[in-house]
Parts: sequence; structure tokens; C-alpha cells
Amino acid sequence: MKKIAFLILLIMMILISDFALADINILWAQYYNPEDDGCFYSVTETGDGGYLAVGRAYFGSDYSWDWYILKSNHYGDSVIAKHYGGNQLDIIWSSVSLRDTTFLVAGVYNLGSPLGAGIWVGEINDVCDTLCTRIYSDTQYTTNDTRCIQLTSDEGFIVAGTTTFIENGNEDIFLAKMDSIGDPEWIRRYGGGDTDYGYSVLETEDGNYFVVGDAAASNVLLVDSLGNLINEHHDDNAYYGATKSHTPGRYVVCGGKPAYYNDDLFYYLFLAEFTDSLHYRNPRTYGLPGNWSFGESIVATDDGGYLVVGSTGSFWSPHAYIIKVDENLDSLWSIEYQHAGSELYSVRATSDSGYIACGYQGNYALLMKLGERDTTD
Repeated sequence: MKKIAFLILLIMMILISDFALADINILWAQYYNPEDDGCFYSVTETGDGGYLAVGRAYFGSDYSWDWYILKSNHYGDSVIAKHYGGNQLDIIWSSVSLRDTTFLVAGVYNLGSPLGAGIWVGEINDVCDTLCTRIYSDTQYTTNDTRCIQLTSDEGFIVAGTTTFIENGNEDIFLAKMDSIGDPEWIRRYGGGDTDYGYSVLETEDGNYFVVGDAAASNVLLVDSLGNLINEHHDDNAYYGATKSHTPGRYVVCGGKPAYYNDDLFYYLFLAEFTDSLHYRNPRTYGLPGNWSFGESIVATDDGGYLVVGSTGSFWSPHAYIIKVDENLDSLWSIEYQHAGSELYSVRATSDSGYIACGYQGNYALLMKLGERDTTD
């Protein structure tokens, strides 16, 4: 009996110690109720200190997803929300700030059309109006799911995603580089397996591009400024997010590592660091055996560590998951959000030394503010 009491006390001390180490707290979480099935996949700070969140939701009676765009104030209160789309699946996966009041977004338009869907990029303002849209497609026999958009040092931008060949269903990673006025400079495909998904792209210090995904062929790519393949890496992990390391020439990736528990598949949340030659180092796993744990997005922190968001728990009822790690990717603390049926898909640093994350809770789109809690009166 004494041993049991001691073990309980020890566990409580560990939990309290872990909580005390947390230098970042959930300051607020706001839910937004479109007609049904709302979710934010990307969020960007606006010039007035508010936030612009993008994603998808059901609107109308045809139960097809529309682009869902919401502007909030600094505390997450909704200022204005709009939706756009047709009778197919329309999703905004990624956004990036172009100026204080305008943003580039990328996603998928008309997914499910028999003619396919081109690479879709749009420009929106901070009152949720679409200013212009572009669709890039080299053939009507493919459908393109654009997952990530990033500005480039030459004042253009680059997008990454997945191309599906309608004829045989094979999927390849694609990259598309656009100039400063949005005209395509090149479009490249990479793959060879039946299923090669592209999720994130970063420009390197020397003007190349670092790409991650979930692929039967190579799930980490390094390509040059013209899209030519320099190097590639393959393992069994799925990589969803990437950020530049605090060490120049290195990149930290997050995702999921498959494993088995009592013969059942599950995933650990997985982190690793890659050099610019795609040398693999500091692999780390987080989460409990049997849970489905994923890292969806990662951002470097000012103290030399990294903040990761994603999910953990059962496949059918996940919980949003937040992990802080040090420069060696060792865990400092973690927060499992108390509400089941929630996931976080993106996190970004904000101008107030905090972070803004987004995802969903049940059928509601979710914004979550993270930062140091103000203890002053």
C-alpha cells in the first residue's frame, strides 16, 4: 500500500513539475460555427494585430466544402467571415502574408471534377475579399492539391502539393515556382511510387528548396532553383511540416512514425533534423503506444527550441497536442487539449512574442492563442 501511495505521489510530482516548466500556455481558444464541418488549416497575423484564418466548411444543401475565410481581432472575436466555392470540394490549405492587408493563399478548387483541378492560388485582403485567383494546369488529365505556399527571395513564390493522374490514380509530389506577378517559371513532378504526397516547402539559404511529404518513393527532397533534383531521402515516416533549424543549413521536420502495438497500427509523433545534404540526425518520438500522434506544424522559438502542434489519442477521437522541445529535440513539456475531437494543423509566431494556432474542435473551426500568461493585476 505504501508503494502504491509513493508511486501516485511520484506521478503527481512529475505532472506538476512538467506543468511548471511550461513557458507557454493556452491563453484563449475560440470556436467558429459555420453551417457544418468547419476547419482552419492556416492562420496569419494581420497588420492590426488580429488574425486571418483560412480553411473549409460545408455551406448550403449540396454538402460540398467551400473556402472558409475569417478575420478576427487580437482576442479571437470574429470580425467578418466569408465563404466561396462551387458544387465540388474547395479548400484553402495554406496562407502567407504579402503585405499588412493582403495575403496569398493556396489550396484546391473544383476537386472531384472529371476534368481535374489545376494548381490554385489566390490573393485575399484582411476583410476576406478575394482580389484575384489563378489556376495553373498543364493538362486536363490531372488534379492538383496545393498544400503549401511560401514567398521566395526573388519576390516570387513557390507552391508544393500533390498531382493525381486521373487515368491511373497515381500521385506525385509537385513544385511550382511563380514570378513576382504570378506567372509560372517552372512546374516539376517528383515520385515514382503509387502514392507520393507533398506537404511543405522551404527556401534554403542558397536559393534551393527543401520539400517534405509522405511518399512511397522519396519523402524528403532537395531541389535547385530551377526545380532539378539535387538529393532525396526515403524512410517510412510521414512528414507534414518543416522549419529552418537554429543551425544554418539544417531543417527540422515533424510528422508521424508508424509502429505496432498488439498487432495494431499506431503512430508516434516524430521529429528529426536534416542537414542540407539530407543527412538524418536527432530522431525523436513522442506519444504513447497505441495512440495516433502526429506533428502537423512546427515553428522555431526564440530560446533555441521548437514548438510543435498536432494531435494525439485515438484515431476516431483525437485531442489537439502541443509539444515544446529544446535544440536537441528533447521534450521539455507537452499539453494535451482537454476536448476530444480536436486537432491543430498550423502554428505561427506572432508579433507579441506569442503564437497562434488553428484547427478544429468537433464541427467548429478553432483558433488558439499561445503565450506567456499575464500575471499582473
